[in-house]
Amino acid sequence: MQLVTHLMLYTKREFIEQAKAFLMATLIRLSRRYPEPTMDNLLHPNSKILWRIWDRFFTYEENPGRVELFKAIRKIWICEYEHDAYYRYRMDWFLEQIVEAISRGEWQPRPLVRPRGWWTEAKRDEDFWEQLTRRLQTKRLASK
Repeated sequence: MQLVTHLMLYTKREFIEQAKAFLMATLIRLSRRYPEPTMDNLLHPNSKILWRIWDRFFTYEENPGRVELFKAIRKIWICEYEHDAYYRYRMDWFLEQIVEAISRGEWQPRPLVRPRGWWTEAKRDEDFWEQLTRRLQTKRLASK
């Protein structure tokens, strides 16, 4: 059995580079059809939280070859979340599943030194993951 990582990085490298370039260009082009979300024109509280998270993300991300892609993803994600409950509730479900996996200790934290390259965040607090897990478990016990 071939691992996906091996297949993607070594046997399909040229295809991946072409596919990623096509996907990036398509998302960027598609995002131009969406309205520009701002804190002032968003109503849903979680949309505003997403906006703030993306703002924070952009304070760290500095790859000039990817910023436009991430801005396109932000625009599409927030606009879809804001206006379409069908997608909003499914995105919420995925988030809940990730939070549950964190609280059970299954979801692995990113390494302290990652991401590297084009990223300006200072070293992540080593206790972050432990504190988050403890808070989630405390809230779960309190709700029972």
